[in-house]
Parts: sequence; C-alpha cells; structure tokens
Amino acid sequence: MIWLCFVGLAIAAPRDVPSGWNSGDAAAATAQSNAADWAAAWGGQVEFVMSTPDDDALVETLVIVDVPAPLPDGFTSDSSTAHAWLEPRAQKAFGTQLSLPATATSFEPTDRPDVGITRGRATIDDRVVLLAVAPKGARHVVVVMVLAANEEILYGDVFESTVDGLDGLSSTIAPFPRTTWRIVGWALWLVFGLGAAIEWTRRSLPRPGARVAGRQVAALLAATSILVLVVLGPSLGDSAVELTLAGTTPWSFAAELAAGGIVAAILAVVVTELWARRLTPVASAPRAGTFAPVATAPRAAESSASTLEVRNPALPPVPSIDVPSDDPALSTTSNTGAPLAPARPEPGAPDGPASLIDARESGPEPSYDDPTKPIVVGSIPKAIDPEEAPTPAPESTGASQSDLFPRLTVERGPQPTDSHPALDAPIPTYED
Repeated sequence: MIWLCFVGLAIAAPRDVPSGWNSGDAAAATAQSNAADWAAAWGGQVEFVMSTPDDDALVETLVIVDVPAPLPDGFTSDSSTAHAWLEPRAQKAFGTQLSLPATATSFEPTDRPDVGITRGRATIDDRVVLLAVAPKGARHVVVVMVLAANEEILYGDVFESTVDGLDGLSSTIAPFPRTTWRIVGWALWLVFGLGAAIEWTRRSLPRPGARVAGRQVAALLAATSILVLVVLGPSLGDSAVELTLAGTTPWSFAAELAAGGIVAAILAVVVTELWARRLTPVASAPRAGTFAPVATAPRAAESSASTLEVRNPALPPVPSIDVPSDDPALSTTSNTGAPLAPARPEPGAPDGPASLIDARESGPEPSYDDPTKPIVVGSIPKAIDPEEAPTPAPESTGASQSDLFPRLTVERGPQPTDSHPALDAPIPTYED
C-alpha cells in the first residue's frame, strides 16, 4: 500500500549524528540490545539507534521506535489520557521501578494544528528516561533516550534536535468503529425487516395468507442485501486504512453489513410461518365453541341443517281412529263405509294452497247486511259425499287441501222483530 512505502522511505532516511556518537551497526552492542528490548516492549521495531562509545560506565542510548498502531483518541488533547497510556508502556520497557509523574507529561504542538508531540520525563535510580511520542497516521513513533542524571544538561540537546527532526508526522488515523457499525446495521435490518414482514402480513390476511406475505418480504430483504453489498464495497474503499486497522477490508465489512439482511429475511419467514400455523386450526379442534375452526359455506350449511333438524324434529304420523257416529260431521268414515285417507299429494305433484280455503273456491267476501245470503264462517272437517266432492283442476294431479275441508254454511239466525209460534201462543191461566 502507498502509506507503507512512505513509512519505508522514512525509515531509510539518513539522520544527523552528533560528534562522538555512533549509529546503526556502529552503535555499542549494549545499546543495540537495549533498543531491541525496548522496541519489543512497545510492540514496534527499531527505526534508528545511536549511542556513545561503550568505554563509558553508562552508555547513553537514543532509539526511535516505529509502532504499527495509531494513538488512542484524546492522546494529543488530554494530558491525563496521555499519561495513563504512556506510563504502563514505559514501565513495561524499563521495569516497574520507573517513575513517571503526571506533571512530567506535557503536550507540544507543531506547525500543524492537528499534530502534536507528547513529551515525558521519567526517572529510574540514577538514570533519566526522556520520552517523546508523535502520531504518524495509522502508526506512531516513540523517541526514547536513556542517560545519566548528571549528564542530562550535556546530552539534552541531542534528544531535542532528534525530536525536532522527526518527519512524516500526520494526524492520528483511528481504526474504523467496526463493532459499532455492525451492531447498528444489524439492528436496522431486524427492525425494518421484521416491521415490514408484520405489516405486510396484516395486509395480506386472509388472502393470500401469512406464508405468502413472509416469502415476499424475505425475497425483498435478500435483494436489498445484495444491493447493499454492491454499493458499500466500492464506497468503503476510501476508508481502507481505517478498516485495515480494525482487522477487516472494505468488501469484507460490506459483506458483514449485508448479511444482516439475510438474517432478517430468515426471521421474517420463521415469524410468518408461525403466524400461519397459529391461524390454521389443529385437526382435533372441536366443531363448536371458542376453538372451533372457521366453517366454510358447505360446512356452515350442513351445520345449520343439523341444528334445524335437532331443534325441529320430525313429528310421528298421527294414527287414524275410526269413531262411529250418526253425525256425518263427526264421522271418520266416508258415506260408503271406507275410512277416509289423508289428503296427500302424489309423488311429484305440486302442493296445494297453504290456506284452509282452496284458492279455486274462494270468491268475493259476502255481505253481512243481506239476510237472504248465507254467511261463510269457516271450514271444518266433515265427511264428504263422493258425489259432492269437488273436482280437482285439470293441471293438478293430487288432491287439494279443500277436499277434506268443505264449506259450512249457516242460515241467518232469528232477529228480535221476528215472531215465533211459541212466543205467539196465549199464556195459559189456571183457576183455583
């Protein structure tokens, strides 16, 4: 990658070495060994090392360590954050006996407002450890110098000139917030996906049904997830460095976000399937009651007919009883002596009129004011003379109901003004 090439050029760039110091392979073996240990403790590699001759009791050593990791957020703006991050790493490199007071940590801005150098001064026994940390985008550089406390004035300018000569400094590039975006993306998939599935299922009831609605929403979510993958893959190319620091690549992270749509589609199918099973009654459901299945039209008609049959059972036939009597109106036999058969229509014949008075025999209502005309008061059963029995209409093949219920006429009754032989006879008198 391009930014790695710049890092390599920065590592290979020559540096000014003060008089009386040796750098690189010419540095003292003790200095080179200490530099390797310090770089390993910081999690980086030695970029540059120089030292005084090894004939001194204490070899002053200056090391530049390149660390392939960005500085934490707030490191260059908050001194407490910088001290909390710097002290444990310095103790890991030099031992827990190292003391780095919070007041010994300071921030020095550079010519760029978003780039600064954090300085620290620690002590360990009779030695002084000078520290400087500067950002390099997705990396950072650490300058470490160990010298005797009584020689700090003598070699202090070497440390300052080395820090001022650092090149390639740039603002910190933080890792992409991969976990946060993945949680937010999947939450949006689940909320909108399941919400769409529930709403579309409600609109699809009763037809085409919950299963069909769930499959439709699942297909839409799957298509949307593919679209998200195609769009986000190239779009995340500008954040390749941040994503690399987060341990992923643009296309891999786009696939992680798109996978949320597939998960939402599967959940939509599962939810709608359970919904459909909830609406479908089980085979052992009762035919009536709260848990009865919804009856279709044929079942409803069959159930209604069964209810009517139970509520209105068929009555048994009434047996005919022969009651001999001299009164023709009370006799159950005809004039010929044969029992009267009930008037039942022949199979296939149309029914007669529902009224007790045959429609063919009904006429205009008689006047009740004319005393010379009989008054029809109703129809009652009586024996029918075969010669007087009404003749059925030609279009009727069965007997009419009026055949068994002939008309009964009653003559006009006596009036108050009428005379009667019993009333006109003289009242007899009796003498003592």
